[in-house]
Amino acid sequence: MDKWEMYMEIHQLLKQGFSKTKVAEKLGISRSTVYRYLKRNPESMADVFCNRKVQKNAIKIQRFATL
Repeated sequence: MDKWEMYMEIHQLLKQGFSKTKVAEKLGISRSTVYRYLKRNPESMADVFCNRKVQKNAIKIQRFATL
């Protein structure tokens, strides 16, 4: 599950009435991770997601260039 899916799943489970502790248990993550995701808004999550993709692509390009 990628970070965006995790973010959405956390919010969906909370809307369904699960406690933050139960959400963490259900998803196999720590409570602090649940709280960290809850601090973010959808725009910041989109930025994080896009920036990581750009970074991964840059790394791939650098590796290819050194071959």
